[in-house]
Amino acid sequence: MSSSPEAQRAEVEAIYRRYGPMLFRRCRSLLGSDAEAQDCLQDTFVGFLKGNWRGEAQPLTVLYRVATNQAIDRLRKRGRWHGRASELAVREDEPDATVEEQGAGWASRQTMAETERVEWAHDLAFLTKGEDDFTMTAATMHWVEGHTLEEIAQTLGVTRKTVSARLTRFSERVAERKK
Repeated sequence: MSSSPEAQRAEVEAIYRRYGPMLFRRCRSLLGSDAEAQDCLQDTFVGFLKGNWRGEAQPLTVLYRVATNQAIDRLRKRGRWHGRASELAVREDEPDATVEEQGAGWASRQTMAETERVEWAHDLAFLTKGEDDFTMTAATMHWVEGHTLEEIAQTLGVTRKTVSARLTRFSERVAERKK
């Protein structure tokens, strides 16, 4: 961030205008409520500013993780299990599939009833307790929102192989906890 308060304010305002609407939609899709999503968005930017972001990562990458953490924390406070996320298999991207074909999972998640998507997010919030920020964000993007591994990798600034390995280890830990 810039050093002068005026420059910092202008930079944060520009980041908010650019990413705020997308982050609001993310919070809304996880929480199922406009009011709660707005609170979550505000907490996201407070967390972003308190985190002393210095430009080491793209603002969207940092904000996406902070928004996911904020929403998951809110879901955990609701305190009940819906049973939606009982089987967590990592869906590998199809190497020869077109972008449209790979996006079919995303499309099916988009048509999923909002209540079901919120219940999925809520269940995943319980399963990710104690997990690192990356795992929580990647798991939410994959199982709740239906993103491909490549889409997750691009958003989070890592390789597809890293995303696959981390989600596979997470699903193995979840399976162990259920025993």
